[in-house]
Amino acid sequence: MTTSASRVLPPPTERYTILGWLKRNLFGSFWDSLLTIFALWLTYAMLKPSLAWGFGEAKWQVIADNLKLFMVGRYPAEYLWRVWVVLYLLAAVTGLAWSVWVKSKESVGYVLLGIPVFLALLPFGMTTRRLLILALDLFGFLGLMLGRSKHPSTTRWTVIALLLFFPVALLMISGFTGEGGFMPTVKPDLWGGLMLTILLAVIGIIFSFPIGVALALGRQSDLPIVSWICVGFIELVRGVPLITILL
Repeated sequence: MTTSASRVLPPPTERYTILGWLKRNLFGSFWDSLLTIFALWLTYAMLKPSLAWGFGEAKWQVIADNLKLFMVGRYPAEYLWRVWVVLYLLAAVTGLAWSVWVKSKESVGYVLLGIPVFLALLPFGMTTRRLLILALDLFGFLGLMLGRSKHPSTTRWTVIALLLFFPVALLMISGFTGEGGFMPTVKPDLWGGLMLTILLAVIGIIFSFPIGVALALGRQSDLPIVSWICVGFIELVRGVPLITILL
């Protein structure tokens, strides 16, 4: 029996080696080779000044000195432990939910566990701060292990944890005992940085989702006045940044 030329496989050296992959994908023809060489030169020309600046001229100490301002704004330093508790709860709840519902993507979950390790290796901050960041992995791993348990109520408790996390986090950050007590109140005008950005994003998503569903249903309405109002609101608002509306 004669095998057609289209079904003939290339030699193993071209199928299973790095050189074979390079030849097949980057140097398959003269023009492919020319384009690959040009792309490599362009990448080198763009990266060289950036790397020279990043490793030789940049003053990274400025970021280290202002890291608290970037992360939490003017949030009182003596209450920063609350923010860390919220982050640890987030890591645990994320690990728990990931293990319960995203079982087929377990390898991606371990990649997420590697993010705190990467952040701890950045040249910003003190040893104590690096240890606090690495502790996120511990809580995330504990959540993964809890989610792996075969207990029938694990899914129910995971849903409860997801529903309770945000109100508990907001309560932890804002405080609820006035000016004294165990959890003194921190006024919102002291919140800032990345923490405030994330809180605004989450609150905006939570409150905008039911409004968006209602507008989508109204847009499909058979009543022209309802449909026109919904279409007009959607077209007017959807292109405006949330921060503009808040201001």
